[in-house]
Amino acid sequence: MKFRRSIAIACALAGAMGIAGNTNALTINDTFNGFYVETGATSNRGINIELFKLGPELFAGFVTGFTYDADGNQVWFSGTDPEVLPGDISVDFNINLATGGQPFGGSQIPSNAESQGSGSLVFNTCNSAELTLNTNPGSVIPATTSVALDRGESLLGPIGVVGPDQCAFQQAFTGCPSFSDGPFSINGVEIPRACALSGGITSGSIELTNDILWVLTSAFVVGDPAGTSSTAEINIQPGTRIVNDPTGNPSALFIARGAKIFAIGQPFAPIVFSSFFPSASSTGQTTATAGQFGGLVINGLAPVNNCPALPGGCASEGNADVLYGGDDPFDSSGIIKYLRVQFGGDDINEEDQLNGIALQALGMGTTIDYIQVHANADDGIEWFGGTVRVTHAVVTAVNDDSFDWVAGWTGSLQYALADQQGSGDQGIEADNFDDNPLATPRSQPRIANITLNGSSDGDIGMLFREGTGVNLTNAIVKGFGDACLDIGNPPSAENGADDETFDLGFPGGTPDGTFTIQNTYLACDTAIIEEPEDLIDNSDFFDSFDAENTTFGGFPGIFPPSGAAFLRGRPMDPAIFSDLDLTEFAGAFENEENAWTAGWTEFLD
Repeated sequence: MKFRRSIAIACALAGAMGIAGNTNALTINDTFNGFYVETGATSNRGINIELFKLGPELFAGFVTGFTYDADGNQVWFSGTDPEVLPGDISVDFNINLATGGQPFGGSQIPSNAESQGSGSLVFNTCNSAELTLNTNPGSVIPATTSVALDRGESLLGPIGVVGPDQCAFQQAFTGCPSFSDGPFSINGVEIPRACALSGGITSGSIELTNDILWVLTSAFVVGDPAGTSSTAEINIQPGTRIVNDPTGNPSALFIARGAKIFAIGQPFAPIVFSSFFPSASSTGQTTATAGQFGGLVINGLAPVNNCPALPGGCASEGNADVLYGGDDPFDSSGIIKYLRVQFGGDDINEEDQLNGIALQALGMGTTIDYIQVHANADDGIEWFGGTVRVTHAVVTAVNDDSFDWVAGWTGSLQYALADQQGSGDQGIEADNFDDNPLATPRSQPRIANITLNGSSDGDIGMLFREGTGVNLTNAIVKGFGDACLDIGNPPSAENGADDETFDLGFPGGTPDGTFTIQNTYLACDTAIIEEPEDLIDNSDFFDSFDAENTTFGGFPGIFPPSGAAFLRGRPMDPAIFSDLDLTEFAGAFENEENAWTAGWTEFLD
């Protein structure tokens, strides 16, 4: 039974709550394609499933199969499921009797089809499923209920198990673990294979497995919220889906100082934090929107320039009981790879929302690689101090800034894409500390191979202010409505003095290397904002750094055109970027054919 049908019961009971949707444990996708056959039975029924991607988080399923009639004759059938969504535990299809064609087990299609009822292939793992055929009275296809099938090498052949290197869903659901709050229900109706999670752990280790849909019914904190030496850990399997409570309780995952997260997805099975509702639907049901999920907030012990000294700290975004900040630049908060946070940004208060991913005082011992934030109600990814290095980061369709940093971030970002898709403010909004631009450590990250793809409704591609430094190279900024680049603020009531962005980067008028822009290409109607109050001519500042800094005509989309030789042959300065990949191309991608976004991202098509 497809989950959307079971949830319909809960939806009816929910009434005025307006709850409708589809989400559950597995993520059925093309890694489930193949043959599933009955073993240990004389009938030896079987089915072939092919799933075709239609769009972001949306597949269609085509099935062909065989069974036996009352006289023992082999009967072939086919069917389609036009909509397979994340969390569906089954492919539901119409049953069409195959007549007039050759018996088939691969891509052959019968010449005629007669409707015989409906069927369902319920998956337990990548390698096992249950077949149910609800046929019409008088059909030559006998009705069956929950016939166990196993993965086969062919429709008529021996068993061929698919391993975790090909499909992540290797274990069947057996129940909710003891550290959870038990099965998740809506108005007393239990949602299949869904477990509720609230509160947190202060010690020990837990694992979120991919056979379960995890519903955060409150903020969940891993570690001692105000401590500095927690040993708590959370492990998250590839392909796991974690969603908000659709009844309205706030949801976010917080990693406390000293605690660790090991969320290591796969290119074919990313870990996803998302709305309870599906991101796409062709049937008119409720779909996900920004602000439904909360966010992922990771707190560390690396230096921050505006936090009290240890054992104190700064109050975490979204949860004042959780602290961040310390004095260890090499601190580790764990490993994150192949992970998406989407439809987040739940309200902190009436005016503020959570960032999609907040990296608060993370040290360079933390690994963060291949992450995406989509459709967040606030910023996509924000750094609050720290030294963490991030690679392969994507932010799409957020309502505020795509990338944001404050409070002394001195790490790095390489291979990054912001794609506004018609919404959002800045591509990068960068600050040191608004109350004291001279605060140390000073924000000075190294940014390389970044593409900021704006929209006419967006604001500024890159806004550097409040004393921040930066070492930027191999960047493409295009399509922003206000401008591609603005540096510094004039004196204002907010900072009470001249902005220190230039003063710190040019003591006595001489550049000291703390603010550099190289190999950067701008394509906006207004390339650079100039204001009478600016402490320096921004255009002269941009041009003076590097002869390769320039404006250009831009190109459509996020990938460079194949003939764009002018974007290549741009070596990075090894004196600044020695520990990064020393590429020789501008932007996030050298070409579309080898794009590092393939497979694990969504919403880029």
